[in-house]
Amino acid sequence: MVNYISLVQTIAYIIIATSLLSQNQTILTHDTPSEKYSVVNVFLEGPEQMNLLAVNEIDFDHVHGDLESGIEIYLTHADVQKLDEIGIRYEIEIEDFSEYYEKRRLKDIKHLPEERPLRTATNFGYGSMGGFYTFAEIESKLDEMHTLFPSITTAKYSIGTSVEGRTIWALKISDNPDVDEPEDVAYHDALHHAREPLSMAATINYMFWLLENYGTDPAVTYIIDNRELYFVPVVNPDGYEYNRSTNPNGGGLWRKNRRGGFGVDLNRNYSYQWGFNNSCSSNVTTSNTYRGTAPFSEPETAAVRDFVATINPTIAFSTHATAGSYLMPYGYNSTPPEFETYAEWASDFLSINDYPYGTTSQMLGYTSCGTTRDYLHNTGIYAWTPEIDGSGFWPAQSEIFDLVDENIYPLFYQAWISGGYADVQSHQVIGDANIGSSFQLEVELKNKGAGSAVNNVVVEIIPSDPLVSVASTISYGTIAARAKKDNAGNLFDITIDPAYGQGVVNLDIIVTQDGTESTREMITVILGTKTTIIFDDAENGTGNWTPLGNGIAWGTNFDDSYSGSRSFGDSNGSSYVNNTNNALSLNPTYDFTNTDNPYVEYFAKWSFEPGDYVDLEISTNGGSNYSTLKRYTAAESWIQEQISLAAFQNNNNVRFRFRLISDGSTNPDGFYFDDFAITDYNCPNCPVCNISVNNFPYTEGFESGYGLWEEVIGDDFDWSINSGGTPSTNTGPSSASEGQSYIYVESSNPNFPTKTGSILSPCFDLTNNTTAEINFDYHMFGESMGTLYLDASIDGGETWTEDIWSLSGDQGNTWHSQTVNLDSYTGESLRLRFRGMTASSFRSDMAIDDIELVSSGPACTQGAACDDGDPCTTGETYDANCGCSGGIFQ
Repeated sequence: MVNYISLVQTIAYIIIATSLLSQNQTILTHDTPSEKYSVVNVFLEGPEQMNLLAVNEIDFDHVHGDLESGIEIYLTHADVQKLDEIGIRYEIEIEDFSEYYEKRRLKDIKHLPEERPLRTATNFGYGSMGGFYTFAEIESKLDEMHTLFPSITTAKYSIGTSVEGRTIWALKISDNPDVDEPEDVAYHDALHHAREPLSMAATINYMFWLLENYGTDPAVTYIIDNRELYFVPVVNPDGYEYNRSTNPNGGGLWRKNRRGGFGVDLNRNYSYQWGFNNSCSSNVTTSNTYRGTAPFSEPETAAVRDFVATINPTIAFSTHATAGSYLMPYGYNSTPPEFETYAEWASDFLSINDYPYGTTSQMLGYTSCGTTRDYLHNTGIYAWTPEIDGSGFWPAQSEIFDLVDENIYPLFYQAWISGGYADVQSHQVIGDANIGSSFQLEVELKNKGAGSAVNNVVVEIIPSDPLVSVASTISYGTIAARAKKDNAGNLFDITIDPAYGQGVVNLDIIVTQDGTESTREMITVILGTKTTIIFDDAENGTGNWTPLGNGIAWGTNFDDSYSGSRSFGDSNGSSYVNNTNNALSLNPTYDFTNTDNPYVEYFAKWSFEPGDYVDLEISTNGGSNYSTLKRYTAAESWIQEQISLAAFQNNNNVRFRFRLISDGSTNPDGFYFDDFAITDYNCPNCPVCNISVNNFPYTEGFESGYGLWEEVIGDDFDWSINSGGTPSTNTGPSSASEGQSYIYVESSNPNFPTKTGSILSPCFDLTNNTTAEINFDYHMFGESMGTLYLDASIDGGETWTEDIWSLSGDQGNTWHSQTVNLDSYTGESLRLRFRGMTASSFRSDMAIDDIELVSSGPACTQGAACDDGDPCTTGETYDANCGCSGGIFQ
């Protein structure tokens, strides 16, 4: 996600005009289908001017852009006139949105994706209303689910009727669907707001994805066998049908139900803090947030209330669109209840799509009362409001598959935590890891679920190399809900063979419960005799650190931790501060002149909106000047960081700090770090490269992260992993070249002009090879496109031969394939580096995908033998595994 601050993620759905008007005033809304909307780019001098829009009754609840380059909002002709009257600068981008929508729809259907993403269900497809299902088609899809999967679904059934008498349908998925079993329950609903069809689409796709993977995917099978999952895909059938009647091809902007023709906002009609004030909901019938005459005055919300009371879920998802964020309680004020629990879950399930999370005021800039999630949380049910991302309430049909795909994991995660869910909490290496010796490993687990205990929990450690061995698996037995458990009395013994040839050991920690894998996490152990220069796990406070800057909130954090009960962070109990430039600075200075292999190591998790970030910075002159070692953007759950300080071994006055930069827009959860250490490793028998590849062809498509690639220390910014399009307009790809993910340069502020980000390959062992080439796909679309370079090193990255291939400028909105010959580097250990240099503006998002390095061994003489003793025959060559393959006899 980028520094194009989509106010889809900051003030989407803002209906705050009511907060600044008296109780007797009438809010002007523009839901009549005959009224023409324009898309207007409005330039605000600061967040305070949003209030100026509100007091002048300029209704805005879905915007894109940022304060720097302008926000896009939907306005009537009368609203545009008001902008002139109050002196706010603007540009009209689209004169008639309805006309534009229809033209875009007709053009878009000619360019629909040929392949559906990995998690888009086979039985989920396009509907007839701009690519979305109509209400009748939804009814048909629910029938189809039961027809195709009768043993794990109920038939659709009514939980009530709407104002106009339409049925509100529900469907249950479980292994014995017609039996009320003593299993943990998850609840999902969608389409409280009639103009948010993405909420329904994400729900229907998830339902089909579960059904289609039952019996083949062990995790899905476990969930359906051990949970009861209930779905209400359309809470507001009347409003949705009204949009179909006015805009049969999609694009209708009616939001509420159809009470009296003016409608009630169903997501302001629940009882908890109903009508708390006229800011979080409205008492004016024409307002888009009109709350109704009383709590549960509407049959639709009463139906949800009564239904939820009968199924008793532990977790609930009431899905909306299209702000690209996840909202936790409470909406009516800025205080989140049980923030530590909600934040722990969100940092796990949102790292897949980088959505930020927080309360309504933190994510959207306003308050909302009488909402579904607040009501459910107040009744003892953990409840979320997912806001599916997208280019508007009615995104282009070609966007639908990617958007529903990127929300499968968050939806599935809810099923896990509705019951018991055994996950890796932390690990600790005990003893030195040296070649030809053994070390031990302690692994702590946590049952992150809100429901039952987990039973028959087993941990297995799988090394990435057969020359590393682990004695056995370890049983953890039963872990109570929300409890932790470790193996301190029964450690894993890990032995490294004397023939092992890497500088690190990679281990997969695999957790199973009742025989089904619940999670796995890869950790890296650096080889060598370790000297710990400093270690700080935050348990004793901030004595080693000093907070600096403005709006400071750095300190110890009780919300979450990797180990123990505390971590360090930029905020505690809520989100980070807006409009800040502050830091947490490590007090001592360090001398690395006599070190062998120094590292800075810690664990980190984070959640930022586009444009905000934390840098780990290093100073070589005692703190007078700093440069960036690592930048943290978007979102990620707890990860292990091991950053080499080899480049600083000539420095004796080194300092470190974590620095937060934020703007005045959305402020999500922020940055956490734990178990901070500066270490030095003495490993005389280790190779120059920590990780070396000798099996070819080697491929990397970035589907599961960076793989063996890593960011360069000390450059201007990091490359990012993405799926779908980059948020900046008119730059970057719209999807991956292959699979779902790719890496790209996010060139938005502060990453331009002429800033550079680099990413390093592992070492490729070509010492016994005679041919080599690298193939990769690149995408360089943008009017100010910079330059992509490929560099090579034969000493592990100490020195580089730069620009063995490069390309500059806009290459069009398409992926291209490139082959670079590497024959001159055979006989060596080769490391590669891609450098992306931005140009003069944010439209410089270059991307790389589908990397393949191909290499063959030396041609052999007839009868010669590989190291394994097998002789080659005429016309064969040695391959990387010392086998013989086709080639030219020499």
